[in-house]
Amino acid sequence: MPLEIERQFLVRVRLLPKLEGGRRIEQAYLSASPEVRVRLIDDDRAYITVKSDGGITREEYEYPIPPDHARSMLELTPWFPILKTRYSLELDGHVWEIDRYDGENEGLWSAEVELASEDEALELPAWLGEEVTDERRFKNKNLAQQPFATWADRARFVALLEG
Repeated sequence: MPLEIERQFLVRVRLLPKLEGGRRIEQAYLSASPEVRVRLIDDDRAYITVKSDGGITREEYEYPIPPDHARSMLELTPWFPILKTRYSLELDGHVWEIDRYDGENEGLWSAEVELASEDEALELPAWLGEEVTDERRFKNKNLAQQPFATWADRARFVALLEG
């Protein structure tokens, strides 16, 4: 069974190096548990993904689908779409995926890194903020249901991200 082992962090935007080559992602959740996601990348590649519930390690099944199917499926979500630009940055043998959110989650930045094991050593770049791997509301499926724009403590996080 395919597993995803991933850690997620907030990003201190001012400390980021210059990012180039971002990919535009639109995704929607058709189910929250199990997590069923449709993702359209740069309007020409698309995937459907099923993920188990869990923390740092989860089962993940991902399959390419025709982009026109994805566009139709994006309309089926009962929640807000997740709109973001994703940048990839390779550091010390790891690929960091850095997301700048738009739409209802505008102002939020996060970074994820996939690991080979839960206890894998990882050097954290200076532009990372607090780790949010175990904070449910930062999961994209939860951002679709309770967007960043609705959070009562949003200003606190914006200050952390910009600081």
